[in-house]
Amino acid sequence: MPDSNELEGWVKIGRYDVILFAAAFVMLAITLSLLIVNLVVISGDAHAARVDRQALCTLRSAVVKEIVAGQKFLLGHPNGIPGISASQINQSIAREQITISALSGLNCSN
Repeated sequence: MPDSNELEGWVKIGRYDVILFAAAFVMLAITLSLLIVNLVVISGDAHAARVDRQALCTLRSAVVKEIVAGQKFLLGHPNGIPGISASQINQSIAREQITISALSGLNCSN
């Protein structure tokens, strides 16, 4: 356990703060995804649809990278770190995988 001198200057983040932040991030990603999809349906503009699809594909790619980063982090820190448990990281990864599932029908091959 690190002594108090090593922790000076660090802000303590509680477990529920981390969970709340992760949940808020996932909800924001889902909300933005749904907003963009609704804009595509309403606008009917092919160019807007391409731009929106590209934005959704970028979002999906970023979330995949977050999942991979979380998994790699857990390999090096199987018990988490002070203030963030492995369970919390796994919960965050699970929520990110829900976002990926929501975007699974999106064709990003172009």
